[in-house]
Amino acid sequence: MMKTKGEVLTIRWDASIREAAQAMREGGVGCLVAVYADGRVAGIISERDIAHKIVAEGVSPEGAHVSNIMTAKVVALSPDAPLSRAREIMSQYHVRHLPVIQGGKLEGMVSSRDIMAVELDSANEVIKKQSGALEAIEKQFPGITQMATVSGRILI
Repeated sequence: MMKTKGEVLTIRWDASIREAAQAMREGGVGCLVAVYADGRVAGIISERDIAHKIVAEGVSPEGAHVSNIMTAKVVALSPDAPLSRAREIMSQYHVRHLPVIQGGKLEGMVSSRDIMAVELDSANEVIKKQSGALEAIEKQFPGITQMATVSGRILI
């Protein structure tokens, strides 16, 4: 899944909230990974953080910095973790974005939207295969896939 995604957007941990909001808008993303000067992950900041901790509180986005509102204890995923593990972690910690980190280095990002897209693609593939199988059976045995009811019972 990560191979199909673009670059993960980051922001300096000491950047202003306005800079973070602008970076999210320009990148079309809902969160940024905050990093130290050496590239290590410092935290994660989301649109929700800005809405709840800055806008709702009436704090100036110029006076506050990413480090003031970011989540410093980042829940992350390793690159070899299965999709099901990402879903479990998101559910357990009530997060919508999971940085993928290996050896302290940011490798990618997985969002709940990414997971839904993969699962939808997978479900559509199963539906396509099952429809094909039913069509083949129907060609071989016309009417077999039709249902009828007799006295409230379904006949196949």
